[in-house]
Amino acid sequence: MYFSTSSSLIVVLLAAGQALSRTADKVCTSRSAKSLEWKIRSFDYHSSDVFSTPAHQVAYGFTNFTLENTALSYSFKCDAVSAQQPNYFYDGKTWDCVAPADGEGDRSSFLFDRESGLLKINQAWGCARDGSKFQGAGEVKLDLKCKENKYKNEHWEMGQTYAKTEVNCEKVDVPVMIQYLNATA
Repeated sequence: MYFSTSSSLIVVLLAAGQALSRTADKVCTSRSAKSLEWKIRSFDYHSSDVFSTPAHQVAYGFTNFTLENTALSYSFKCDAVSAQQPNYFYDGKTWDCVAPADGEGDRSSFLFDRESGLLKINQAWGCARDGSKFQGAGEVKLDLKCKENKYKNEHWEMGQTYAKTEVNCEKVDVPVMIQYLNATA
């Protein structure tokens, strides 16, 4: 049987690509089994309460961060906006994170309690070609350094801002220990 040089090159390249993919998946599985923490990057919290009149308030709390898993080649974007006062984030509400297109099927979510600073993470991910799947959960108590700025218009007139309170916290990077890890192959 006769093969041209270009055909042989294509076969070799395809085989090499498959070998590299399998190696990458084994790295994913190996890292997943050994990984004991996630990384939270640039955790940001801020809130704003604005009274346009003494009786009309517009208020929200906002948080966002990047969630990294060392077993994966991409990270999740996690953010949430809440108007649930007084601390905006409490009462067990879970928020979903967003994975990029190559994270299809992988899921992450978080729960944040502003008053205690507790951040809980849940994540499910897979190493597609290897067939392994993982599910983990962990938590960390954030020590946020926040500043509160208050403004009150003592000579308020209709059409002006009556009062405003803003809370801005410094961004933090923290590890989150994985306290529960389940794997299936």
